[in-house]
Formats: sequence, C-alpha cells, structure tokens
Amino acid sequence: MAIPRKSFPNFLDRNNAIESPMWVDTHCHLDVEPLCLKQIEVLDRARNAGIGHFIVPGIRGPAKNFISPNVLFAWGVHPGNASFFENIDLKDLFAQRNYDPVAIGEIGLDIQSPADFNLQLKIFSTQLEIAKAENLPVLIHLRGFWNQALAALKNTASDLPWVMHAFSGNFEIAKLFLRGNAFISFGGSLCFSNAKKTPRVALETPIEKILLETDAPDMAPPGWKKDENEPAALLDVAKKLCQIKKIELSELKSQVWKNIQKARLMDDFALHD
Repeated sequence: MAIPRKSFPNFLDRNNAIESPMWVDTHCHLDVEPLCLKQIEVLDRARNAGIGHFIVPGIRGPAKNFISPNVLFAWGVHPGNASFFENIDLKDLFAQRNYDPVAIGEIGLDIQSPADFNLQLKIFSTQLEIAKAENLPVLIHLRGFWNQALAALKNTASDLPWVMHAFSGNFEIAKLFLRGNAFISFGGSLCFSNAKKTPRVALETPIEKILLETDAPDMAPPGWKKDENEPAALLDVAKKLCQIKKIELSELKSQVWKNIQKARLMDDFALHD
C-alpha cells in the first residue's frame, strides 16, 4: 500500500506552466553549513547566474526544508549515515515527513562508509521500496559496490528513473547503469585539472542521459573555495561539459531541461518543451 502523499510546500504557482528551458541544480545541500547560514545571498547569486530551480537531497531522512521560491526537496538516508538508522523503521520515519519530496535520495552504497555493507544494503533497499511505493525517482550515491547497487536497483526500482549523483565510475561501469534507467549527473569534479575518468564518461554518455549538479558546498570547481561551492557554480560545470562535447551552451541547456522532465525530478510542475 502506497504511503499517502502530503501537499508540497507552496513554493510555486502550479497553474502556470514552465515554458522556457532553465538551469536546474539537481543536487545541492542548501540546508547544511556554510550554505544554510547565508541562504539568501547564495540563492541570489545563483539566480543572478541564471539557475532557476534547486533540488536539496536528504542525508538523514528529511531535508531541513525551508520556504524559498523554486527550492525543491528530496528525502533520504546517505550511506555514510547508515549506522545512525540501524534500529529505525525508515518507512515509519518517511510517513512522518512534513513535506512531499520530489525524489528519494541521497541513497546508495559507499565503500568508504563506516557502516557495515549489509546494513548499508538493507537501508538502501528499504528506501528503494519507499521510492517504488511512492513512484518517485531516486538520487543515487555510489562509491564502489557497483554490481550490488545495480542488482538492487534492477530488483526493486527497475521502472523508476535513477539519477547517478556525481558519478565517479568509469564509462564501462556507467554503461551498465545506462542500460537500465540511469541518468548520469555531472558536478564540479568534471572541471578538476587532474580529472580523467569523468571527462571520458561525459564524452561518451549520450546527451539525452545527462544531468547537472553542484553538490554544493562540496566538490567545488576551480575558482571556488574548497567546501564553499555554491549552485551558481553550475554554469562552470555546464561550460566544461560543452567544451568536452563540442556543443553550444544553449543546446545543452535545452536538452538537460528535457532530461529533467524525463527523470521526473519536477513532476509536480507543468513542464513543457
């Protein structure tokens, strides 16, 4: 039985369709320090840079949601926090949320997590069940455990969009997920001077399967202070991707906007080509 959906915070007027393509930071932690201490300035800088929407993932269940225009929220337990949720009923915790998430995430598996793999897998699988019950896309954090994660996604969430957040594997691994329901999301690591795997993945991934993010405040591209990355840096990522794929910024913007619709990250809104 599906968990009843609650009304989403009234950030936007859903009666007005969003007609024009816009940049969306599909993964930014606006609810953690230092960004949460200067939200108004951070959002103003992002909007001045042309970023139209922001998706804030949960890392300890609910995101610390706040009312701000065009900021949307996901819900999820990060694999690095799995140990804190060992004895918690995640489905019950999800039912107690006070907002309607646009996705379940940031969830997944991490070889560097202090949590035992079996516990990580249990928590990941439970959250995939929640996503399945709610018919929501999933924001996937993966570091290692590629085959195990792919098996879990195929087993429980084969018909849901998989957003591979800040994907760190090589293209051979990426292909395994792209054969499923995956979108590969690129962030600041694409811009690192020593990056090798990620630029090749960006080059080889079909543009119809690409999303953009900043993972702010982490993963700052060159020109931004470490741990002080912001959504405004999304354009740096976009420009680097255009350079790699030899396309115009306008083409990338239009296609990524369509991809966001396909990934159903903004299903509650009337989106048009």
